[in-house]
Amino acid sequence: MMRIYSISAKACFLASQVVNSYHACFFHGSCTRFGSRDLRLLPDKPYQPLELSVNRFFMNEFTCPEFKKVVSERIRDRLVGLPFVECHQASFEWAIDVPWSKRKKLFIPPGDLDDFDALRRFPGVSVDGLPPRFELCVAPLHRLLKLWTGRLDSEIRIVDPSEPEEVESYRISRDFLGAYPIFSYAGILCMGEDSFDVFRDHLDPCFFDVSEHTLS
Repeated sequence: MMRIYSISAKACFLASQVVNSYHACFFHGSCTRFGSRDLRLLPDKPYQPLELSVNRFFMNEFTCPEFKKVVSERIRDRLVGLPFVECHQASFEWAIDVPWSKRKKLFIPPGDLDDFDALRRFPGVSVDGLPPRFELCVAPLHRLLKLWTGRLDSEIRIVDPSEPEEVESYRISRDFLGAYPIFSYAGILCMGEDSFDVFRDHLDPCFFDVSEHTLS
């Protein structure tokens, strides 16, 4: 029996009694690329590094600022050599050092709770000595399907918990997952069990949705 897992950062916290979108900013941080909120990579141009804003009080080993995938050096090292997986070092643009806990009320300065610059409402501190972080870039499913010539005999259905009426589905096979153990689909990170073990201990359920599917 083979399992496939899908991981996505939570986009909605209406049902949570623990955290909100402001807490999520403290957890994931935020990012720009060349100082812009337009995070798309420019075609036919060299890779443009992410610029991260973080709370150095706590830095999880896997985060999704602006839904980009950012990993620690330890996770990066365990992913080296996987096909169509790249990790590019990010730089640090801004840092704060503000203690917080999911179990305690967080002081929120006046303003928009969904403000992408929420961290900048707090005094900045030095970014020196911050542990390196890397943008995780994986191939989208549609690209890999163009390369695949084998069978696709199992249907996987992806449901976004924040929009349960939106159901995405795709076909896959055990051999396909063996050849391409990590890929993205509709912005969701999908992977086999061995790759999921790399992320398993860093997926706080307050901030991530994880689904498990069994392949026939």
